[in-house]
Amino acid sequence: MMAPTCLLTATLALGVAQGVPAGPSGDDPFAARPESAALSWDLLGGGVPDGGALLRAELGFSRLLEAGVEVPVVDGFLMGATIGIDVGHFTPSNVDFGDGVDGALVFGLTGRYRLVHDSEWTIGLRAGLLGSAQLGRAGGGVRVPLRVSALYAIDRTFLLGAMVDAPIRLEFPARLDAIFSFPLVVGLAAEFHLLPSLALTAMAGLGPALDTRGVETAFRGQIGVGYRL
Repeated sequence: MMAPTCLLTATLALGVAQGVPAGPSGDDPFAARPESAALSWDLLGGGVPDGGALLRAELGFSRLLEAGVEVPVVDGFLMGATIGIDVGHFTPSNVDFGDGVDGALVFGLTGRYRLVHDSEWTIGLRAGLLGSAQLGRAGGGVRVPLRVSALYAIDRTFLLGAMVDAPIRLEFPARLDAIFSFPLVVGLAAEFHLLPSLALTAMAGLGPALDTRGVETAFRGQIGVGYRL
């Protein structure tokens, strides 16, 4: 009787094992993706989620502080609102922390569009229409941030690539001539997902800043955090 009993036990065990789904659950955004696959969402590239809002916050230069929320409105497109404090508009020479501090409260609408998002690459276009109010003095203006970021999925949690920032700015300081500036910053971008709903970002770049006051060196350095609701 030992052999039939062992055979029956083995058969039942095999049937149970075949009935149990392998791999992570369907709620995991990393599910059914190879080790080199891009994440199902991201903050910097083209990983626009199908649902749920994205909260983000950044620190650095020239945005000393920026916070925003974005929600998907159509397939491949996020839209939201942002507010922050900008100093120098990407140009360190504009910052002397005296009467010449070129700082402003910046607020308005932003959007991100998915250009590419596949098993290896995530490429996105971010743009916005922002208003600005000068800090410590009268005046305001309009800003149109533009950024393209292309990142490669090193593994399921780490993205590394490049970004090009080209924010347009038209400012009207009180009792001063209007200021038009167009920095062109090229640099590196990285994103690391600590959890399926939590990510850290970093960006750094250099380039020329075309300005009505001349040509300067533009710089951007930001670190950020994002959370998917």
